[in-house]
Amino acid sequence: MDQQNNPWNTSFKPLLIGFVLSLVLVLFVYGVVAYDFLTTSLEFPFIIFLGALQGVFQLIYFFHVGLEANSKWNILMLLFMIFVVFIIIGGSAWIMHNINYDLKL
Repeated sequence: MDQQNNPWNTSFKPLLIGFVLSLVLVLFVYGVVAYDFLTTSLEFPFIIFLGALQGVFQLIYFFHVGLEANSKWNILMLLFMIFVVFIIIGGSAWIMHNINYDLKL
């Protein structure tokens, strides 16, 4: 598919859809954490799942992954997103674990 003639690249609709989906996911995660909808053992995996889902939504709606002819860039962008998510979530979990360990008396 030609990237210049693709209506998703010139339309405001995918940006609006991506923004609304991202906002809904962020508010849902906030509700789960603030109002304790899930048990403590399920909260962290559920938040990671919703974060990964939001990453997929952003790849589709903001970066238009899947709409370009060259799939090499799609794979590189996906691998980079996985790397960044691993660093951010893994690093945050490691820091929180160490803080929790250090604060125990």
